[in-house]
Amino acid sequence: MNKKLLLITLISTSIIIAGCTNKQVTSETVTTSNESTSNNTNNGEASTVDDVNTNTNNDNSNENSNNKVPIQVNHYEITPAVYTDKNVKINYPQINNLSDINNQNTINQLIKDGALSYIKNGVDDALNLELKYTITLTNSELLSIQYSGLASNKNAAHPNDIFYTTNIDINNGKILRLSDLITIDENFIEAIKKGEYKGKFFDLVHDNTSEEGKKYLPLLMDYINQTDTKTLIKELNQSYYTESGKTPPSSAYYLTKDSIGISLSIPFAIGDHAEFEIKYKDIPNTIITENAIWKSLLNYN
Repeated sequence: MNKKLLLITLISTSIIIAGCTNKQVTSETVTTSNESTSNNTNNGEASTVDDVNTNTNNDNSNENSNNKVPIQVNHYEITPAVYTDKNVKINYPQINNLSDINNQNTINQLIKDGALSYIKNGVDDALNLELKYTITLTNSELLSIQYSGLASNKNAAHPNDIFYTTNIDINNGKILRLSDLITIDENFIEAIKKGEYKGKFFDLVHDNTSEEGKKYLPLLMDYINQTDTKTLIKELNQSYYTESGKTPPSSAYYLTKDSIGISLSIPFAIGDHAEFEIKYKDIPNTIITENAIWKSLLNYN
């Protein structure tokens, strides 16, 4: 598919998708999914686990998120917190019972700053936003968090499907950037394109194996494949908020027990963002093994 034909197709499909997605993640939906989680976890009491991997796919209902249920990890507990202002509600985790209280305070501030980074320039009266979090992996050394939801503005033509992440080095109390873990080069870009697609196309398509999903997935892959490799490398090197950043980064990453997930920005007509997961074992030449975090990650395999 050439770029001209792809553009025409995207424009024509955006009308259909926009019409199907002008709705918010309601508090009723969120409450239902979280109550279901609580009922399966000792009636809302903290569950005890060594390592947590709750990621399945990036659905705004976040049925596998832990926004109301404390989680007990080896050396600390994860508890839910929430920020509200006007029509904005952002759920995010905090950690407790870490032996080093100063490190705990530093980590909690990093998590909170990451969670609120979408509104770092303030909350507009016209903004309507609700974000939930999903912990994709946590152990004594790291914490990987996804944030997702819909943002709408009464002055905007359509809502935006939001996705960003925070990855924390627990022992050193700092943000883990993708470039701390991976050599972001042409080989890694090719691995992403060959990775397993884990995203979704708004509310229109919940399953990329469905008939609708089968129609839209080729459009997505055409767009990714036609994007210049140097452009993708630049985006992945900026997959985090900087102090001067005024807009969300155009890419993000998260970790699971056996894979690294990459989120790429794509046009609204095909979903706003797309996630791909690559097995650690499939990218041995791009892993920065000098980073001690890899010891815990590769021990899974």
